[in-house]
Amino acid sequence: MIGNLGKYLDKLKPTYDDDVIDRCNYLVTNSILFLCAITVAAKQYVGEPLQCWVPAEFKGGWEQYIENYCFVENTYFVTTNEELPSGDADRESREIHYYQWVPFILMLQALLFMVPRTVWKTLNWQTGLNIFALAQAANMTKREGPKRVLKKGDADLESAAPVAHHINFVVNFNRMRASRYSSAVSLIWRVYVTHLYIFCKALNLVNIVVQFVMLNHFLGPQYTFWGIGVLNDLLHGREWSQSGHFPRVTFCDVNIREIGNINKKTVQCVLMINMFNEKIFLGIWFWLLIVGVLTFLNLIYWSLISFMPGFSRTFIGNNLAFKRIAHTPEELEDFVDRAVSMDGVTVLRLISDNAGEMVASEVISDLWQLYKNDNKRESSQRYEDDGNMSTVSGYSASALLGKQPL
Repeated sequence: MIGNLGKYLDKLKPTYDDDVIDRCNYLVTNSILFLCAITVAAKQYVGEPLQCWVPAEFKGGWEQYIENYCFVENTYFVTTNEELPSGDADRESREIHYYQWVPFILMLQALLFMVPRTVWKTLNWQTGLNIFALAQAANMTKREGPKRVLKKGDADLESAAPVAHHINFVVNFNRMRASRYSSAVSLIWRVYVTHLYIFCKALNLVNIVVQFVMLNHFLGPQYTFWGIGVLNDLLHGREWSQSGHFPRVTFCDVNIREIGNINKKTVQCVLMINMFNEKIFLGIWFWLLIVGVLTFLNLIYWSLISFMPGFSRTFIGNNLAFKRIAHTPEELEDFVDRAVSMDGVTVLRLISDNAGEMVASEVISDLWQLYKNDNKRESSQRYEDDGNMSTVSGYSASALLGKQPL
């Protein structure tokens, strides 16, 4: 149990392959829900979540038995100005079903927030771009200085250079791999990481919507927007004794078998745990609302900057300008489309978000140098090929002339 808890807590650590809104979902919100689940579970299963007033004739262990029975079998709520309902069906319709399940619901919510993160972590390396390692190496530059942070034997290497070389290699490799397939399949290799990242952000938003629906069903469907409805009741002085939200005083029917007869006893109980549950779920509801709005705006933002080429060229161009690298608009367009690609721009944005613009500009500068070197190499290769073709053509012409009759 302790070992599994340690493994779970070990996963609740920030990584460098996403942005701050993603970490608000899988790290901050997950930690809040996990701590709330532990707190409520400790109160329920170690402390006394429920205490009942029992008739004087019940002695010894009867009080503990009744309290345990009522906690397991549910209690029902009746407002202070109502009489106890006489029918069993009416009493069952007033039962409170959620308080035993609160720790499990909170833990389920925490696990659901890990689903998008797990999808991203499992699938983002399929094209060969090790985003976590790239961003971590770049982030090391931010922590230890932008000059020399990686060591290989006795030689120091600039951190930005290996990052740039890896991106350049993967982009070229995927371009060659894509050339063997149809245009639709080849496009996937160049946009896979970007589409996966946007998909995981959409999963975050879907998860939050599901959480709202689940909370509304779990806590009571009397309000469409549960948190706002409960807060409005509290602000207008409508306490739990009237509204029935997280009631502290409830009733429980206990069947006692005595000498062949079954006698029903109604006892009044205090649900102390509901005082914690009210604050916890009200806070969680509004936190989910804030995170949901931020996640929605973040999804729109990333969709725009990812799928509109102008934003990518502006991002790369600004970083080249920061390094005082001159370029023409045509060179910039070719560099972004051919040498960096959509996935490369996404990785560079994540590096910029996690390690800073200075580190990202250093990586882009190295990528630009690799791009220029590749262009020179291709130009030289074309020149040699043209020269060889001219030589071959000359030999062929001479041979033909030599065979002409005099």
